[in-house]
Amino acid sequence: MQQMRGVLVDMKKAAPGGEEQFKTCVSTLLKYIANVAKAPEEEKFRSIKKGNAAFQGRVAAVPGAEAFLGLCGFQVRGRGVGGWGWGGVGWGGVGWGGVGW
Repeated sequence: MQQMRGVLVDMKKAAPGGEEQFKTCVSTLLKYIANVAKAPEEEKFRSIKKGNAAFQGRVAAVPGAEAFLGLCGFQVRGRGVGGWGWGGVGWGGVGWGGVGW
């Protein structure tokens, strides 16, 4: 939990668009996490396409945001553009904690 807090503090400091961009990023991250928590069996909630324009603008643009996803249990999968996949129920990953990320 302390590591997550540290990453969030660093993200807030590093967000190129200031506090407003940081808030948008965190709101989007929380939406990803809440969707997985509500319906972990739904593939559409367990995957995030890195090439998605919304992901690029709202999340990837903030330094540290992808590291935060890893701490929440998401794992990079695929090569190149690839994406993020939640390593929980039914995906064959390791669950919360980002092990293997």
